Amino acid sequence: MSIRQKLILLPVAVALLVMILMGSGMLVSERRVLDIIHDRDLDTAQAWLDSSINRTHEVALAQAEVIASLPVVQEAVAAGDDMALERLFGPGFDHMKEAAGVVQMQFHLPPATSLIRIHKLEKRGDDLSAFRQTVVDANTTGVSLSGLETGRAGIGARGVAVIRHAGKPVGTVEVGLDIGVSFLDGLAARSGNHFEFYLMPEGDIATFDAADTGDHRLGATFEGGPLLTPAELAALTQTEALDRDIEIDGVPYAMRADVVRDYSGQVAGVITVLRPIDAYAGIRGELMKTAGIAALIALVLGTGIGAVT
Repeated sequence: MSIRQKLILLPVAVALLVMILMGSGMLVSERRVLDIIHDRDLDTAQAWLDSSINRTHEVALAQAEVIASLPVVQEAVAAGDDMALERLFGPGFDHMKEAAGVVQMQFHLPPATSLIRIHKLEKRGDDLSAFRQTVVDANTTGVSLSGLETGRAGIGARGVAVIRHAGKPVGTVEVGLDIGVSFLDGLAARSGNHFEFYLMPEGDIATFDAADTGDHRLGATFEGGPLLTPAELAALTQTEALDRDIEIDGVPYAMRADVVRDYSGQVAGVITVLRPIDAYAGIRGELMKTAGIAALIALVLGTGIGAVT
Protein backbone atom coordinates (compact mmCIF):
# COMPACT_ATOMS: atom_id res chain seq x y z
CA MET A 1 0.00 0.00 0.00
CA SER A 2 1.41 3.34 -1.05
CA ILE A 3 1.94 6.24 1.30
CA ARG A 4 -0.84 8.15 -0.49
CA GLN A 5 -3.28 5.28 0.04
CA LYS A 6 -2.33 5.16 3.70
CA LEU A 7 -2.86 8.89 4.00
CA ILE A 8 -6.29 8.52 2.40
CA LEU A 9 -7.33 5.54 4.53
CA LEU A 10 -6.09 6.96 7.83
CA PRO A 11 -8.76 9.72 8.11
CA VAL A 12 -11.39 7.25 6.97
CA ALA A 13 -10.32 4.78 9.66
CA VAL A 14 -10.34 7.55 12.24
CA ALA A 15 -13.80 8.59 11.04
CA LEU A 16 -15.04 5.00 11.34
CA LEU A 17 -13.61 4.77 14.85
CA VAL A 18 -15.26 8.06 15.78
CA MET A 19 -18.52 6.81 14.27
CA ILE A 20 -18.38 3.61 16.33
CA LEU A 21 -17.55 5.50 19.52
CA MET A 22 -20.26 8.07 18.87
CA GLY A 23 -22.81 5.34 18.12
CA SER A 24 -21.92 3.46 21.29
CA GLY A 25 -22.07 6.64 23.32
CA MET A 26 -25.41 7.59 21.85
CA LEU A 27 -26.83 4.13 22.59
CA VAL A 28 -25.70 4.38 26.21
CA SER A 29 -27.10 7.90 26.46
CA GLU A 30 -30.36 6.74 24.89
CA ARG A 31 -30.71 4.00 27.49
CA ARG A 32 -30.03 6.45 30.30
CA VAL A 33 -32.48 9.02 28.94
CA LEU A 34 -35.22 6.41 28.57
CA ASP A 35 -34.53 5.06 32.06
CA ILE A 36 -34.85 8.57 33.49
CA ILE A 37 -38.11 9.17 31.60
CA HIS A 38 -39.39 5.72 32.60
CA ASP A 39 -38.70 6.25 36.31
CA ARG A 40 -39.97 9.83 36.25
CA ASP A 41 -43.24 8.76 34.65
CA LEU A 42 -43.73 6.02 37.25
CA ASP A 43 -42.92 8.43 40.10
CA THR A 44 -45.39 10.96 38.69
CA ALA A 45 -48.12 8.34 38.28
CA GLN A 46 -47.57 7.05 41.82
CA ALA A 47 -47.58 10.56 43.31
CA TRP A 48 -50.80 11.38 41.47
CA LEU A 49 -52.43 8.19 42.79
CA ASP A 50 -51.34 8.94 46.36
CA SER A 51 -52.61 12.51 46.06
CA SER A 52 -55.95 11.30 44.69
CA ILE A 53 -56.42 8.90 47.62
CA ASN A 54 -55.50 11.60 50.15
CA ARG A 55 -57.85 14.05 48.49
CA THR A 56 -60.67 11.52 48.69
CA HIS A 57 -60.52 11.07 52.45
CA GLU A 58 -60.13 14.84 52.88
CA VAL A 59 -63.38 15.26 50.93
CA ALA A 60 -64.99 12.64 53.16
CA LEU A 61 -63.95 14.62 56.23
CA ALA A 62 -65.29 17.88 54.79
CA GLN A 63 -68.65 16.21 54.18
CA ALA A 64 -68.70 14.75 57.70
CA GLU A 65 -67.91 18.14 59.24
CA VAL A 66 -70.86 19.72 57.43
CA ILE A 67 -73.17 17.07 58.91
CA ALA A 68 -71.61 17.45 62.37
CA SER A 69 -72.29 21.19 62.30
CA LEU A 70 -76.08 20.78 61.96
CA PRO A 71 -77.89 21.63 65.25
CA VAL A 72 -80.52 18.97 64.65
CA VAL A 73 -77.77 16.35 64.35
CA GLN A 74 -76.03 17.60 67.47
CA GLU A 75 -79.25 17.33 69.48
CA ALA A 76 -80.07 13.84 68.18
CA VAL A 77 -76.60 12.43 68.93
CA ALA A 78 -76.53 14.05 72.39
CA ALA A 79 -79.84 12.33 73.15
CA GLY A 80 -78.74 9.04 71.56
CA ASP A 81 -81.79 9.31 69.29
CA ASP A 82 -80.97 6.98 66.43
CA MET A 83 -84.52 7.13 65.07
CA ALA A 84 -84.29 10.89 64.61
CA LEU A 85 -81.09 10.39 62.61
CA GLU A 86 -82.76 7.68 60.54
CA ARG A 87 -85.62 10.04 59.70
CA LEU A 88 -83.17 12.78 58.77
CA PHE A 89 -80.79 10.84 56.53
CA GLY A 90 -82.34 7.46 55.71
CA PRO A 91 -84.68 8.59 52.91
CA GLY A 92 -82.01 10.62 51.13
CA PHE A 93 -79.05 8.28 51.44
CA ASP A 94 -79.43 6.75 47.98
CA HIS A 95 -79.31 10.24 46.48
CA MET A 96 -76.18 11.05 48.53
CA LYS A 97 -74.61 7.84 47.27
CA GLU A 98 -75.33 8.63 43.64
CA ALA A 99 -74.64 12.37 43.71
CA ALA A 100 -71.73 12.59 46.15
CA GLY A 101 -70.25 9.09 46.10
CA VAL A 102 -71.03 8.46 49.77
CA VAL A 103 -71.01 4.70 50.34
CA GLN A 104 -70.89 4.72 54.15
CA MET A 105 -72.45 7.02 56.71
CA GLN A 106 -72.50 6.24 60.39
CA PHE A 107 -72.97 7.96 63.75
CA HIS A 108 -71.07 6.84 66.85
CA LEU A 109 -71.21 7.32 70.58
CA PRO A 110 -68.00 7.44 72.65
CA PRO A 111 -65.73 5.64 72.69
CA ALA A 112 -66.67 3.63 69.57
CA THR A 113 -70.26 2.38 69.66
CA SER A 114 -72.30 2.50 66.48
CA LEU A 115 -75.39 4.59 67.13
CA ILE A 116 -76.73 3.99 63.61
CA ARG A 117 -75.49 3.09 60.13
CA ILE A 118 -77.38 5.12 57.58
CA HIS A 119 -76.04 2.85 54.81
CA LYS A 120 -77.26 -0.24 56.69
CA LEU A 121 -80.15 0.76 58.91
CA GLU A 122 -80.73 -2.67 60.40
CA LYS A 123 -77.23 -2.70 61.92
CA ARG A 124 -76.62 -0.54 65.00
CA GLY A 125 -75.45 -0.64 68.59
CA ASP A 126 -72.30 -2.74 68.07
CA ASP A 127 -68.84 -2.03 69.48
CA LEU A 128 -66.33 -0.91 66.84
CA SER A 129 -63.33 -0.38 69.10
CA ALA A 130 -61.49 -3.53 68.01
CA PHE A 131 -60.94 -2.40 64.42
CA ARG A 132 -62.05 1.23 63.93
CA GLN A 133 -59.12 3.25 65.25
CA THR A 134 -60.32 6.44 63.54
CA VAL A 135 -63.54 6.33 65.55
CA VAL A 136 -61.73 5.58 68.80
CA ASP A 137 -59.18 8.38 68.28
CA ALA A 138 -61.73 11.00 67.22
CA ASN A 139 -63.93 10.30 70.24
CA THR A 140 -60.97 10.08 72.63
CA THR A 141 -59.16 13.22 71.50
CA GLY A 142 -62.14 15.31 70.41
CA VAL A 143 -60.36 16.02 67.10
CA SER A 144 -61.86 15.30 63.67
CA LEU A 145 -59.66 13.18 61.40
CA SER A 146 -59.55 11.19 58.18
CA GLY A 147 -57.77 8.27 56.59
CA LEU A 148 -58.16 4.90 54.94
CA GLU A 149 -59.68 2.21 57.10
CA THR A 150 -61.25 -1.21 56.74
CA GLY A 151 -64.56 -1.85 58.43
CA ARG A 152 -67.47 -4.24 58.12
CA ALA A 153 -68.39 -2.60 54.80
CA GLY A 154 -64.86 -3.01 53.42
CA ILE A 155 -62.10 -0.47 52.87
CA GLY A 156 -62.97 3.17 52.40
CA ALA A 157 -61.67 6.71 52.56
CA ARG A 158 -63.21 7.82 55.82
CA GLY A 159 -63.75 11.19 57.41
CA VAL A 160 -64.75 11.15 61.09
CA ALA A 161 -66.00 14.48 62.47
CA VAL A 162 -66.58 15.23 66.13
CA ILE A 163 -70.14 16.27 67.03
CA ARG A 164 -70.51 18.81 69.83
CA HIS A 165 -73.56 19.81 71.82
CA ALA A 166 -73.55 22.64 74.33
CA GLY A 167 -69.81 22.95 73.72
CA LYS A 168 -69.00 19.34 74.64
CA PRO A 169 -68.18 16.39 72.34
CA VAL A 170 -71.05 13.90 72.35
CA GLY A 171 -70.07 11.58 69.49
CA THR A 172 -68.90 11.44 65.89
CA VAL A 173 -70.25 11.13 62.38
CA GLU A 174 -68.42 9.24 59.68
CA VAL A 175 -68.61 9.59 55.92
CA GLY A 176 -66.98 6.90 53.80
CA LEU A 177 -66.12 7.29 50.11
CA ASP A 178 -65.32 4.43 47.76
CA ILE A 179 -61.72 3.71 46.74
CA GLY A 180 -62.55 0.45 45.00
CA VAL A 181 -63.06 -0.35 41.34
CA SER A 182 -65.27 2.65 40.52
CA PHE A 183 -62.69 4.96 42.10
CA LEU A 184 -59.91 3.38 40.03
CA ASP A 185 -62.05 3.56 36.88
CA GLY A 186 -62.34 7.31 37.41
CA LEU A 187 -58.59 7.64 37.87
CA ALA A 188 -57.96 5.60 34.72
CA ALA A 189 -60.32 7.78 32.68
CA ARG A 190 -58.58 10.96 33.84
CA SER A 191 -54.97 9.81 33.62
CA GLY A 192 -54.79 7.24 30.83
CA ASN A 193 -53.12 4.84 33.27
CA HIS A 194 -54.45 1.47 34.43
CA PHE A 195 -54.75 0.30 38.02
CA GLU A 196 -55.19 -2.92 39.96
CA PHE A 197 -56.16 -3.22 43.63
CA TYR A 198 -55.52 -6.09 46.03
CA LEU A 199 -57.19 -5.95 49.44
CA MET A 200 -55.43 -7.62 52.34
CA PRO A 201 -57.98 -9.55 54.42
CA GLU A 202 -58.59 -8.76 58.07
CA GLY A 203 -59.26 -11.88 60.10
CA ASP A 204 -61.04 -10.05 62.91
CA ILE A 205 -63.60 -8.33 60.68
CA ALA A 206 -66.80 -10.31 60.43
CA THR A 207 -67.38 -9.97 56.69
CA PHE A 208 -64.11 -11.63 55.78
CA ASP A 209 -63.89 -15.40 55.64
CA ALA A 210 -61.64 -16.45 58.50
CA ALA A 211 -60.46 -19.41 56.43
CA ASP A 212 -59.31 -17.16 53.61
CA THR A 213 -55.71 -16.35 54.46
CA GLY A 214 -54.79 -15.36 50.91
CA ASP A 215 -54.69 -11.94 49.35
CA HIS A 216 -57.77 -10.73 47.53
CA ARG A 217 -57.82 -8.96 44.16
CA LEU A 218 -60.55 -6.37 44.55
CA GLY A 219 -60.54 -5.39 40.89
CA ALA A 220 -58.71 -3.79 37.97
CA THR A 221 -59.32 -1.28 35.20
CA PHE A 222 -58.16 -3.71 32.50
CA GLU A 223 -59.21 -7.14 31.31
CA GLY A 224 -57.13 -10.10 32.37
CA GLY A 225 -55.85 -11.98 35.36
CA PRO A 226 -53.84 -10.72 38.34
CA LEU A 227 -50.41 -9.28 37.60
CA LEU A 228 -48.92 -10.21 40.96
CA THR A 229 -48.37 -13.63 42.49
CA PRO A 230 -49.21 -14.39 46.13
CA ALA A 231 -45.46 -14.52 46.84
CA GLU A 232 -44.97 -11.04 45.37
CA LEU A 233 -47.88 -9.65 47.37
CA ALA A 234 -46.46 -11.11 50.55
CA ALA A 235 -43.01 -9.70 49.76
CA LEU A 236 -44.42 -6.22 49.11
CA THR A 237 -45.61 -5.96 52.70
CA GLN A 238 -41.97 -6.17 53.78
CA THR A 239 -40.03 -4.52 50.94
CA GLU A 240 -39.96 -1.53 48.62
CA ALA A 241 -42.22 -1.08 45.61
CA LEU A 242 -41.96 -3.56 42.75
CA ASP A 243 -41.23 -2.11 39.28
CA ARG A 244 -41.25 -4.00 36.00
CA ASP A 245 -42.34 -3.66 32.38
CA ILE A 246 -45.21 -5.79 31.10
CA GLU A 247 -47.50 -6.11 28.08
CA ILE A 248 -51.31 -6.24 28.09
CA ASP A 249 -52.97 -7.06 24.77
CA GLY A 250 -49.75 -6.15 22.97
CA VAL A 251 -49.45 -2.71 24.60
CA PRO A 252 -46.30 -2.13 26.70
CA TYR A 253 -46.65 -0.69 30.20
CA ALA A 254 -44.34 0.34 33.00
CA MET A 255 -45.78 -1.18 36.18
CA ARG A 256 -45.26 -0.22 39.80
CA ALA A 257 -46.85 -2.17 42.65
CA ASP A 258 -46.81 -0.61 46.10
CA VAL A 259 -48.66 -1.03 49.37
CA VAL A 260 -51.50 1.17 50.58
CA ARG A 261 -51.42 1.86 54.30
CA ASP A 262 -54.44 2.63 56.42
CA TYR A 263 -54.92 5.25 59.14
CA SER A 264 -53.07 3.07 61.67
CA GLY A 265 -50.09 2.53 59.35
CA GLN A 266 -50.96 -1.09 58.61
CA VAL A 267 -50.87 -2.51 55.09
CA ALA A 268 -54.46 -2.43 53.86
CA GLY A 269 -53.79 -3.46 50.28
CA VAL A 270 -51.58 -3.23 47.21
CA ILE A 271 -52.25 -1.05 44.17
CA THR A 272 -50.46 -1.49 40.86
CA VAL A 273 -50.07 1.50 38.56
CA LEU A 274 -49.60 0.82 34.85
CA ARG A 275 -48.23 3.64 32.72
CA PRO A 276 -48.31 3.20 28.90
CA ILE A 277 -44.79 3.32 27.44
CA ASP A 278 -45.51 2.81 23.74
CA ALA A 279 -44.47 6.44 23.18
CA TYR A 280 -40.94 5.48 24.23
CA ALA A 281 -40.50 3.80 20.83
CA GLY A 282 -40.84 7.22 19.19
CA ILE A 283 -38.28 8.72 21.56
CA ARG A 284 -35.90 5.84 20.86
CA GLY A 285 -36.36 6.34 17.12
CA GLU A 286 -35.53 10.05 17.36
CA LEU A 287 -32.41 9.32 19.41
CA MET A 288 -31.28 6.66 16.93
CA LYS A 289 -31.91 9.06 14.05
CA THR A 290 -29.78 11.71 15.74
CA ALA A 291 -27.02 9.17 16.36
CA GLY A 292 -27.13 8.04 12.73
CA ILE A 293 -26.90 11.59 11.40
CA ALA A 294 -23.95 12.38 13.68
CA ALA A 295 -22.14 9.21 12.62
CA LEU A 296 -22.78 9.92 8.94
CA ILE A 297 -21.39 13.44 9.30
CA ALA A 298 -18.25 12.05 10.94
CA LEU A 299 -17.81 9.52 8.12
CA VAL A 300 -18.33 12.13 5.38
CA LEU A 301 -15.86 14.51 6.99
CA GLY A 302 -13.29 11.76 7.40
CA THR A 303 -13.71 10.62 3.80
CA GLY A 304 -13.51 14.21 2.57
CA ILE A 305 -10.31 14.84 4.48
CA GLY A 306 -8.84 11.65 3.07
CA ALA A 307 -9.77 12.64 -0.47
CA VAL A 308 -8.20 16.09 -0.10
CA THR A 309 -5.08 14.57 1.34
